Amino acid sequence: MHKMNPMIRIAGCIGGILLLFINHVVAQTTPVVDVDVAQFKSFQPGFTKLEIYQGVERKSLNYKTESGKFISLYRIETEIAGSDFSARLDAIVGSDTVSSVAQVRAGQRFVYATSGDLKPGNYKLTTTVFDDVAKTKSAETIPLEIRDISASSLLMSDIQLATDISKADATPSQFDKYSLRITPNVQSSYGDDLETFCFYAEVYNLAFDAETNGSYRVNYIIEDFEGNTLFKIPGKSKPKKNADAVVYVSFDISSLPTGQYQFKAEVFDEDIDSSAVAIKPFNVYRNQEAMAMQVNTERNIYSSIDEQAIDNYITQIEYICTEDEKRLVKELSLEGKREFLINFWRDRDPTPGTPRNEFKEDYILRLMKARIHFSYGDVEGWRSDRGRILLIYGTPEFIDREYKSSRKNGYEIWEYHELRGQGTHQFIFIDTNENSSYPLIHSTFRDEIQNSEWENYLYK
Repeated sequence: MHKMNPMIRIAGCIGGILLLFINHVVAQTTPVVDVDVAQFKSFQPGFTKLEIYQGVERKSLNYKTESGKFISLYRIETEIAGSDFSARLDAIVGSDTVSSVAQVRAGQRFVYATSGDLKPGNYKLTTTVFDDVAKTKSAETIPLEIRDISASSLLMSDIQLATDISKADATPSQFDKYSLRITPNVQSSYGDDLETFCFYAEVYNLAFDAETNGSYRVNYIIEDFEGNTLFKIPGKSKPKKNADAVVYVSFDISSLPTGQYQFKAEVFDEDIDSSAVAIKPFNVYRNQEAMAMQVNTERNIYSSIDEQAIDNYITQIEYICTEDEKRLVKELSLEGKREFLINFWRDRDPTPGTPRNEFKEDYILRLMKARIHFSYGDVEGWRSDRGRILLIYGTPEFIDREYKSSRKNGYEIWEYHELRGQGTHQFIFIDTNENSSYPLIHSTFRDEIQNSEWENYLYK
């Protein structure tokens, strides 16, 4: 199915490196991968070199226990498809072993690089990550327009953002180019512990004369996404050593607030009054700033909702309210209820110090699932027994389901493992009313209804 086209040459990567990036962490059931690319001149005439940078989020991988250790196993497959062919790189196989899952922290990524030579044209790049422990996978597909870098006019390559640029040592690395070791910033993200902006680019087709040398310069500009220049670093004239040049610079961006920006590099050939430009978007992310923005956004959302909607919202979270919270909210004014909601979710945030509230997001997703799957008649899904159990205890590990027949009522048996530290428990729902209500008939969990004769309800 996937035939190798003779017009493409692919070089696999050597290995991955674990890096810390600026990012929040969300509990995942599937592996998360970030992908970035950059185009450079190829040594093969008529081709363009495509470099692919991939980062697998360590926190999104599942770990199994083995000999007292925790082990994750994963694979990365990369496919490039054109209009009449597709080519797949050999899978990158990775593993991670830790003595404690506490070592797996926010923002860590296993970073890889690979490259291939492509003819100019339109392609699709698909990166698929397989978690071989959980048997899950995820994919990221991006369109590619491979440009022609073989022209004779002054050109710049794409900009490659980096977390670090240093001199390459004697040990070869997948990140080495022209005696430099360029560690990719696959997320194009800076801030907090990464306040130094690093980039690498190449300049092609300078007007070069070995006898007169000549000079060129590169200006560096950071703009907001409306195109307003925030600051500009004028370049200094540099002597030409040949027709092509390597450009790499690092500078401090700690003055930039959380937001989205674009970096622009402008090269000027001072001997023929010619110029070229390359642009790369990036973002700055700082936890405290992002948290403040989130709180303001949340407060604005609640302030736009009337009291009836606020009361309905609070009713839908009563399942997880404490008794003190239930008593308190009845005495609050409209403004007090709005503030209550902000504090309610903040107090349940499993990762304070990040702008994401994984508990809230998970609850809202379960609430939506209950509405979609468990509603019947005029009863909203979250008010049903299945909706209540889903919202209180979360998603079960296993569901045994059988639909109704001429002799039997439909039923669902939900199984939870280590439910609130009390071992494995079951919840048995039987559609005794034959209206898709599926009331809870029996549970082995001590806080719920128990009926030793629940099997009698199975039969009509």
